[in-house]
Amino acid sequence: MSRSGEPPVGFSVGGTIFEVGSSAGVLLFDKPVSVVLSGVTGTVGYKSSGSTAWVQIANGCGGTYDAPSAPVFPGECAISNGADTKVHTYHFTSFAALESGQSTVVSLRGNGPAGFGVPSSVGDMNGDGNTDIFDFNILFAVWGGVVSAGPFYTGADLNRDSAVDILDFNLLMLNWK
Repeated sequence: MSRSGEPPVGFSVGGTIFEVGSSAGVLLFDKPVSVVLSGVTGTVGYKSSGSTAWVQIANGCGGTYDAPSAPVFPGECAISNGADTKVHTYHFTSFAALESGQSTVVSLRGNGPAGFGVPSSVGDMNGDGNTDIFDFNILFAVWGGVVSAGPFYTGADLNRDSAVDILDFNLLMLNWK
C-alpha cells in the first residue's frame, strides 16, 4: 500500500492505509458500507483510483459508532469510538490516517481557467480569493464533464479524479467563504 500522492495542506499520509477496490476505477454502492481503520482516532482521508490527491474526510457521521447515519450519496463520513475510526462510504478506494503538522504545499495544477487569477484555496476556481457563488457557477456549468474537455473542466475537478461530480461539489462546500 502506497503513501504516494499529495496530502491535503497541513497533513501527511500516516502509517495506516487501507486499499479496497480496483486500481482501474472507483467502486460505487447503492447503500453505504463501512471500513474500519484500527488504531486510528484522528483525521482520515481517501484517494480515488487514478488520482494523485488525498482528500480529507471532513464530514463527521451522525448516529453512533455502531450505527452511523448514511452520508449524502456518493460521499463519505467518519466516526471514531476513541480507539478506531470507521469510514462510512458509498465508494471503495484508498483510505488512510492523515497526520497534522506538516507544511505540505499543494500545487493546484492550473486550478482556474485561463485569464483568471491564482486560486487562493481549493474551490476558488476563478482566482478572486473567495470560494463562493461564482465558483459554484463554474462547477455547475461543467457538471458531469471530464478534465480533458478544457480549462473550465480542469479548474472544476477539485479532487483531481478526472470528473466533475459530487465529490468536487463537497470540496467546494467545505471551503465556502
